[in-house]
Amino acid sequence: MPVGESLGKAQRSPLHALVIGIDKYHSELIPDLRGAVADANAVVDYLQTDLHVPLNQITNLRNEEATRDAIIQGFRAFQTRQSIKKGDPILIFFAGHGTTTDAPPGWVTETKSISLLVPYDCLDQKGADVMTHAIPDRTVGALLHELAEPQVGEGKGNNITVIFDCCSSGSGTRRPEYSVSLFERCFDSDEKLFIPSTLDGDIWGNSPVDRATSPLSGYFMTGLSSHVLLAGCSESEHAREGNSRGMFTTVLLEALREVATDKVTYQDLIERIRYIPWQTPQYEGRNTDRILFAAKVPSKGRVVYPVTFKDGQLTLDAGAIHSVTSGARFSIYVSKESAIRDQHFAILEAAQVDSFSTVLKYIWSLDDRTTFMAAMTQKPTPSYLAVQTSMGKVEALRLHIHPSKDQRPVTLALDHALDLQRQGDGPGIVIRKDEAFSHLSIFAHDDHVEYAIRDPLIMNYGLDAQRHTTSAETDRIYAVLNAATHFFWHLRHAPKKSELSRYMKVKMYELMRDPDGELGMDLRRPWTTRSDNLLRDTGHVDIDVADERETPYGLTIESDLELPLHIWVFYFDCNDLSISEYYKPAAIGPGAEPSLPVKGVLPIGFGSGGARPFTYTLKPGQDMDVGFVKIFVSTVQVNLSMVEQRSPFETKVLRSMQRLKDDPVEALWDTLSIAVLQRRKAT
Repeated sequence: MPVGESLGKAQRSPLHALVIGIDKYHSELIPDLRGAVADANAVVDYLQTDLHVPLNQITNLRNEEATRDAIIQGFRAFQTRQSIKKGDPILIFFAGHGTTTDAPPGWVTETKSISLLVPYDCLDQKGADVMTHAIPDRTVGALLHELAEPQVGEGKGNNITVIFDCCSSGSGTRRPEYSVSLFERCFDSDEKLFIPSTLDGDIWGNSPVDRATSPLSGYFMTGLSSHVLLAGCSESEHAREGNSRGMFTTVLLEALREVATDKVTYQDLIERIRYIPWQTPQYEGRNTDRILFAAKVPSKGRVVYPVTFKDGQLTLDAGAIHSVTSGARFSIYVSKESAIRDQHFAILEAAQVDSFSTVLKYIWSLDDRTTFMAAMTQKPTPSYLAVQTSMGKVEALRLHIHPSKDQRPVTLALDHALDLQRQGDGPGIVIRKDEAFSHLSIFAHDDHVEYAIRDPLIMNYGLDAQRHTTSAETDRIYAVLNAATHFFWHLRHAPKKSELSRYMKVKMYELMRDPDGELGMDLRRPWTTRSDNLLRDTGHVDIDVADERETPYGLTIESDLELPLHIWVFYFDCNDLSISEYYKPAAIGPGAEPSLPVKGVLPIGFGSGGARPFTYTLKPGQDMDVGFVKIFVSTVQVNLSMVEQRSPFETKVLRSMQRLKDDPVEALWDTLSIAVLQRRKAT
């Protein structure tokens, strides 16, 4: 479980949300559900608890409140909210029934059918010939396009996340292969839900034909650039609920609470969620490689460590290699569920930090100290969980601020960072007058802020100061300061005394496909080395980057030790402050096999190592870049997934180091023969 740094006292979140949950339907033709309202309430709890979204920025519609008109008005109300600036994140969540019907005449679709959201009053008769219809995907898509880019006035931008925990096809409410407690969020009426071809024409009729709703591009308008859709299942599957909760929403919220939302993309998030039988969650849209909520709503990703009472001391199962430092503080929980809800009952502080464990000292508890210690020392010894809430004593970020006319946004962000620093809960920052000795320098302009990465370790290799910009918003500036602290701390993080590296050799090679190698299960030939070792005795590699060719590279790590080793490898991109995972162990957790065997060799990017080769690129207009490959070696299994981070400057991931894309499968043909022996049966 990756961890993000604590932001301490949360800033007001810019996110606004529409959260809809429908269990009870007015029409007797629509079966009721059991978990949609609970899902919606759980989403609101997440928004308030983890993302610190004020309740007045969340519109809630439950059961009879979620009529067709109210849902459409909920979409449109975002347009007139003065508190929403262009580019601010908007979340729309729907849990309830979904269904499908034939496309009306003139509605162009690939499957000749359309998907629909089912409001509370669907199928209600308003008169002899007037019925309340479900909400077609065409209408939803037009509302989202209208919100992002209205025909008149300024739109709110395309930082819109849509989550649907419902079906997009009709079915019964329970299927034979499911247990009696599993219900589907879709239904079929006795007759197909008739949709008039003019329904909601006042909504979709104003959308540009080539950019919005004609032709329809699939499940709830997934082809649009206006939003990113996270859906509970594919078009051919059914969203289900069990134990009075939606299966998709349950695992989605679990995954959201285990990541730092300003460090993962929508694609990353879906790949992290637990497996759901008979249901494949989907992510759709043109911006799925964007950081969640465009990195404007950071949350604490939580990693939990066991705390036990050993030899008369409170001991944390994490140490220096996990970046624990003296003075770091931890909230203590009785269970993972209480950690998710941030219901801690004590605070402990790192007193003695060893390589893989830490002795903690008492700071505070709900009960008095005597009662707390008695609970910790009872037999059998209980195991509690700890979540790090402050960084402790870490190397401070050296910051230089250029004089400018309007430094107010920078000053506010800096005041916030220094306030957290004084509380022991934020990045350490010191101001340097001499720019040459800073990690980062800041130039404040009227509507944006410019940053120059100036760390001497980087510039000594001949790289000019790398410049980036963000908007002049306090939260964006603070995010850069936080990311820079994380980057430079982990770049320099090392044990006080180097004991293992002297027994290890690292080599780097250019790779190629082995023309004589046997085809693998993916019908591709294996990678092999093309060059001699590229790593110089000075500890650096010179790589020539050609725009027209992606050159594959790989590493080998060799050990002379008589014991196996655990390996993590990261790439630190000095151009944009991102940290990418080069290699991680195949398994993480107690009993996991070491990556590097006794006196063995671990190939990375080829051979048995399992990872694809990596390649290097230069951004347009850039002639040189510098990055560092950092290898973490340990004799004990550790989880270092918290080291990785996305660039704070870009909402889309553009890395100078990338995994090489798979090349096309080799064109092949073959035959199989079966001999059929025919014998007369003896009588």
